[in-house]
Amino acid sequence: MNGTLRKWKWIVFNSALFFLSFASSTWATSASISVSGNEGPIPLQASATFTKYDQNHSGTLYVYDGDHLIKKVTGQGSASWEKTLDGGALSQGEHVFTATSVDSQGNSHSSTATILIDNTPTITVNSPGYVEGEFDFGGTATFKERVNGAEGRVRISIGNNEWNKVVGEKWYEGLSITWSYSDIVGELVDAGPYFNGEYTISVRAQAANGTWSERAEGMFVVDNTPSVSVESPGLVEGEFDFSGMAHFKEYVSGPEGKVQVYVGNAEWKHLMGEKWYEGTDISWSYSDIVGGLVDAGPYLNGEYTISVVAQAANYCYSPWAEGTFVVDNTPTVTVQSPGQVNGQLDLAGTAHFKEYVGGAEGRVRVWVGCVSWNKLMGERWFEGTDISWSYSEIVGSLLDVSSSHQGDYKVWAQAQAANGTWSEVDEAPFQVARLERPKNLGGGSGTCETRPFTTGPINFATGNKYLKEVDFAQPGP
Repeated sequence: MNGTLRKWKWIVFNSALFFLSFASSTWATSASISVSGNEGPIPLQASATFTKYDQNHSGTLYVYDGDHLIKKVTGQGSASWEKTLDGGALSQGEHVFTATSVDSQGNSHSSTATILIDNTPTITVNSPGYVEGEFDFGGTATFKERVNGAEGRVRISIGNNEWNKVVGEKWYEGLSITWSYSDIVGELVDAGPYFNGEYTISVRAQAANGTWSERAEGMFVVDNTPSVSVESPGLVEGEFDFSGMAHFKEYVSGPEGKVQVYVGNAEWKHLMGEKWYEGTDISWSYSDIVGGLVDAGPYLNGEYTISVVAQAANYCYSPWAEGTFVVDNTPTVTVQSPGQVNGQLDLAGTAHFKEYVGGAEGRVRVWVGCVSWNKLMGERWFEGTDISWSYSEIVGSLLDVSSSHQGDYKVWAQAQAANGTWSEVDEAPFQVARLERPKNLGGGSGTCETRPFTTGPINFATGNKYLKEVDFAQPGP
């Protein structure tokens, strides 16, 4: 009985010892992991212990981020690994870190730690409102810390209802930063080429882990409408100029705008010239734009309208500005009466014209006739504003009335300006009269002046008012 009892005690003791030995070899292999924080530098600690089998006390520690193995460490009896994670670079969302220990017999144990990464940045932008020339805008952005590198970037887009364009972006280091267009793009915004209207500024911030902020929006308004004025010259003649002012909004990259000049009347209007100007407030003139003065000489008499418009660099036109000038190129002419004539004679007079730079100022026409008829004898163009004309210069010879009937005649003259305007007709009378040959009124010798008297009375009137006898001093027979 006692021998049997001792036998069962031995069996139970050894069974228990075997059980304890089996349990220690299975459960002694273990792993642990801890992760502290969810942004910036995040400490991670992982460790493992391994069961000893005979003299083999080795094992391996595996560390995972999700399904991704980030570290493998082997050791005798135990193993550990520490690392400071860069929260700024970790992807958005939940991260499950797992530490797994595996001993030499393949027994394993795992432990996990979970963190939530939310690196969503924020951003703001101000609205510049109405702008002109060069201007800037900016705002703020906040990021979560990134240990090894820039925290994030800011991206700017500008557009309207029809288009949107990314104009620049820049990476920044820091948790709270102040950004500006000029800092990102490297220059100010030039409103000069923008069409008139409202524009939207869209900005977003992106964290280092790729997470975008909500969109922030601002706006600016461009009105580059220019203005222009013109002064009226009034009554003009010859060469003249006119001028005015123009105001443009600044355009940094080129000329601010151009001025176009038109001249016309109720029936027509022509573009005379245009010129681009640099500057916001400019004085313009016709001569500066066209390269010469206005020549009023060929303009028909009447009132003319000067129409001027300014165009900005963004193709926006100003309202029209108008002025006027008046042309009256009517010439004048005079003719002198030669009185009582016979044989060959010349006729003369004067004419006044308004200046015509491009050619002869005008012409003079001469007619000769009587009550029942008249004849155009000739015409000639003259250069100059005040000229003296003569029949011989116009026709090329003297007027020969030696074969004309005795009687009353007239000479008419009329001037025409270069623009086609005629003067009033001027006229002057003259008489054609026969002059009898000189006669010797007495005998004897000597001159007629030395004779004390004539042998008979001298009759100067014979009943014909155009017939006269003339007593000349001449040698006797």
